[in-house]
Amino acid sequence: MLRLPGVGPKKVKFLYEQLKIDCLAKLKQACLDGSVAELKGFGAKTQTKILEGLEFLDQVGQRVRLDEAVALAEELQKGMRKCPGIERLELCGSLRRCKETINDIDFLVSSDKPGPIMDWFVKLPGVTKIVGQGETKSSVVVERQLPDRRVVMNADLRVVRPEQFAFALHYFTGSKEHNIAVRARAQRYGLKLNEYELAGDKKKVACKDEADIFRALDLDYIPPELRENTG
Repeated sequence: MLRLPGVGPKKVKFLYEQLKIDCLAKLKQACLDGSVAELKGFGAKTQTKILEGLEFLDQVGQRVRLDEAVALAEELQKGMRKCPGIERLELCGSLRRCKETINDIDFLVSSDKPGPIMDWFVKLPGVTKIVGQGETKSSVVVERQLPDRRVVMNADLRVVRPEQFAFALHYFTGSKEHNIAVRARAQRYGLKLNEYELAGDKKKVACKDEADIFRALDLDYIPPELRENTG
């Protein structure tokens, strides 16, 4: 419930104390029957904002078919490639792993000047809402009209330094299970692997791309679509 506009910890507690609301479904029903508007500190405007927020969460929470997500991601990627200052740009997450359904679009960029890139990203065509904009990470909501329905997705952008790009690309591509397995292998080699580096006690292992990471751990390159660590 804390993801909803105008609903902080105090209001979550108050909703539970007054109406025994402990989930989004109960909150929606209480808004629809007008109970929330009658509470002290809420009112009709807050109730309307909560309903709008619930509708937004429902839209963004829907998983999208791979082909639909790819089409939307390619449009955003085309716009991002026009942005000055970007050295490398790649998709990450479940989209790069070619999962059948996708929850959000993840972009990774390498640059020494992330600020202007963040400004560019949140103004891309198709962006309908800025969820957050920081120094090295931003999140937006993007929409695309299909013949039979409207696709609404979250799109996230992270910017890292050029020397961190290979490690960040590997980490944010996932899967979680794959990352755990590869980190464990690195530890057996006396190394630490995370989204920023592959390093031992005395030195860092420079890696220009993911193949260098696998090579440093005596592994053949594993394509993203096979990184589910299922055996």
